[in-house]
Amino acid sequence: MKVVDLIRRIAGKKEESREVVGTIISGPVSAPGGGTTRSAQVFRLDSRPDLEFRQEISPLESEHRRGDRVRVHYHLTKEGVAVVEWIESAEVRPAPRG
Repeated sequence: MKVVDLIRRIAGKKEESREVVGTIISGPVSAPGGGTTRSAQVFRLDSRPDLEFRQEISPLESEHRRGDRVRVHYHLTKEGVAVVEWIESAEVRPAPRG
């Protein structure tokens, strides 16, 4: 958890967290941090092509590529950008037999 998230939680100003599962269709590409010193990666999902997902680059994050199926936990900014809280691989489960 980031320090900023902890402060927001204590202060009661936590943005509504959302979740989406989809396949990365564009990106991820590196982008400037938007006023911060850290850079971010930007990508889009097939299930929400209208949103631009931005994730701060961290050496602890696993690497995801175009075509990967992922589950993204995020919140929306006032500008309509989806800021990634965390991202994980989403397994494609085979259809049940029978």
